[in-house]
Order: sequence, then C-alpha cells, then structure tokens
Amino acid sequence: MKRIFTILILSCLIVGMTSQCSEKIGEPIVETIYTAEYIFRNNTTKEVTIRCYEDSYVDNEYYYDRPQEIISIAPDEEHTECYSYMGGGFAEPFFEYRVLYIEDGEYRVKHKFSEGLFIEDNYVLKTEREWYREYVFTFTDDFFKDGNPVDAPLR
Repeated sequence: MKRIFTILILSCLIVGMTSQCSEKIGEPIVETIYTAEYIFRNNTTKEVTIRCYEDSYVDNEYYYDRPQEIISIAPDEEHTECYSYMGGGFAEPFFEYRVLYIEDGEYRVKHKFSEGLFIEDNYVLKTEREWYREYVFTFTDDFFKDGNPVDAPLR
C-alpha cells in the first residue's frame, strides 16, 4: 500500500511539473551570448591616450593620476575592445567606467557616461552577423579641436 501511495504521489508531482512547464515550451532556456568588437583608430599624427575612471568625480589631479585603465594608441594604429553580452543591441563600450579623458598630448576631451564614446551614434557599424558586431571609431585632429589644453585644470 505504501508503494502504491508513493507511486501515486510521484505521478502527481510529475504531471504537475510538466503542466507548469508546458507554457514555456519553445522559449529559450539560455539567452544567446553576443560579441561586439570596438576598434579605435588613430588617424592623427599624435599618440591618443584614453584614461578611464569608475568615479564621475575626477575633478582634481589626485584622482586624475589614478585611472582604472589607460589605453594608448600610436598614430596610424588601432586598439580593439571586445565585449560579450546578452540580449543583442548595442553593448555600450566602457560601460564599467563613468568618465573618459581622451588626450592627444596637446588637448584633452572629457566624455561622461551617456555621451561621446559611450553611445552608439558615434560609431560606424562595420560588420554585423547573427551574434557578432564590429564597430569603428576614428580619432581625427577635429576630435580634439574643442578640447581643453592638457595643462588646464580638470573640469
């Protein structure tokens, strides 16, 4: 009798579990992982340096001297950042930072989160496949024309 009762309870559990899952048939169990590569080309005659900060309060030399990452790109060279993410769309390069200072040795440009190098409109989509995208950003002398001199106080 105990055996029949156990089989009956297990049968009910199996039927109950499968009826709840039947609504989800056809839905993916795991989301697709996408890859995005961001190529930064330096079309200037000077080295371009990107200083990346997690904190948005980089307003004095103390913080400025302590970036979380420094990327240097020689003239006529390029640097690639690669991101893996779920859900498709734009992967937001530098998402882990709040402020970028981009310099050419003479001028400095500041980009806060949600502007400049952080947003899709400033990139050219070079390649798009099912789970892969390649974006390009090209630094030119015009990029730095509205920048502040590198020896000016940070703002």
